[in-house]
Amino acid sequence: MHLTENDQTTQSGRASRQLEAVLETAVDAIVIVDERGIVQTFNRAAESMFGYERAQVIGRNVSILMPAPFRQEHDSYISKYLQTGRAKIIGIGREAVGKRKDGSVFPIELSVSEVIVGKSRTFTGVVRDISERRQLENEILQVSEREQQRIGHELHDGLCQEMAGIAFAMQSLQQKAAAGGIIDAAEIRKVTALLNDAIRHGRGLSHGLYPVNPQPNGLSVALSRLALDTSDAHKIDCKFRAANDVEVRDVSVATHLYRIAQEAVREALRQGRANEITIELEHNGQGLTLSVSDNGLPLSSKERYRIEMVARMMQHRARVIGAKLRIESARSDGGVKVICQWARS
Repeated sequence: MHLTENDQTTQSGRASRQLEAVLETAVDAIVIVDERGIVQTFNRAAESMFGYERAQVIGRNVSILMPAPFRQEHDSYISKYLQTGRAKIIGIGREAVGKRKDGSVFPIELSVSEVIVGKSRTFTGVVRDISERRQLENEILQVSEREQQRIGHELHDGLCQEMAGIAFAMQSLQQKAAAGGIIDAAEIRKVTALLNDAIRHGRGLSHGLYPVNPQPNGLSVALSRLALDTSDAHKIDCKFRAANDVEVRDVSVATHLYRIAQEAVREALRQGRANEITIELEHNGQGLTLSVSDNGLPLSSKERYRIEMVARMMQHRARVIGAKLRIESARSDGGVKVICQWARS
């Protein structure tokens, strides 16, 4: 079957329209440049990301989208690649820096591919704004540093002081024994009590570092302990419910789920002003569902949830283990419910 010239033109036009539709509906910014670095295509996502209208960019050097020193280096990347064939950015994903029309700069993830059609050569750049990822990484690092500082403080001012007290008590007993004195049972019980307090304190610090024991029901045990500790420390009603025996054999998954529950409980107390919190864990044949609900301020309240940071951290943990997380109103008169659904792989 031979296609007529009109048929070929029609098919070519249809393919062009399909390509244009794909470019315009792409989530990532797509910028296509020629061998000289002159922009040929600038899709809708790129307009939104960089703040330029496409007419302001097409026909200009792509380096306007980059701050110094990347602007000065860009043209040399392409020319050196064309001369030597050695790819420094072509076909290699990398992190770089973009520059918006208003002059602000932001971190990007850039992947560049080469397309050759006949004697024509173009380079397609797919750009992703990773500002939120960087901010989240910084927030997680700050939380980790604060937790390290807390544990260091507890070790120095808590456990070490307790151990110093035990050492002093033992030294007194040693001196008494050396002098021929009689050590009675009450003195031994006092030292034993000090030792038990230190052991409990040490286990508490260890739990902060490794909250979930590496055993199938470790998550349930850890969440139950979280509910009890929260009730005791804040004098509120915090309950843990498990519909049936829930086993999570992957310690990493269990730890991320625990941290999600921990953050939800903290936020319910700090911003939500809740005095009733319920942690629930249930599973079916496919996976499990973790939920944390409270009776605090409603989700719509301006005072409720530092959602920008806390929710992103919980979402990040959920993505790491392949789970889905959502935050919704717990009931019509207020409260918030965090739901994380994890499917076994």
